[in-house]
Amino acid sequence: MQNVKGLKDISTNFERGNPELRIVIDKLKASSFGFTTYQVASTVSAAIQGKTASRMYRLGKELDMVVSLPEGDIVDIDTIKNIPISNMMGLTVSLGDIASLEVSKGPGNITRENQKRIVTIDANLAGRD
Repeated sequence: MQNVKGLKDISTNFERGNPELRIVIDKLKASSFGFTTYQVASTVSAAIQGKTASRMYRLGKELDMVVSLPEGDIVDIDTIKNIPISNMMGLTVSLGDIASLEVSKGPGNITRENQKRIVTIDANLAGRD
């Protein structure tokens, strides 16, 4: 819009946010190995964030037993690409075999109107009647 003649003081409410990792699952490849996108997403989430596997009681308190990759193991994209994904038949493939991973900037903020994402662009007119 900066190249549009007659506009000045152009601004927007769109801000680039923090880096984020996008995992795009190839649905055809995943299904050819017997995986659903839900299974892949659940496995990756459990590996990175952890998943409550069981609960135990100790000294009168209930404690969650969380299973995840060791915190220091998740250091780069290659580590995440190598997360093993297993199906019910015992077949295991690496995440990178059925998905692409890319680092991008996420939105700094999300503005919505009627539940739809919007970006506001403001500009002043210059040299127009």
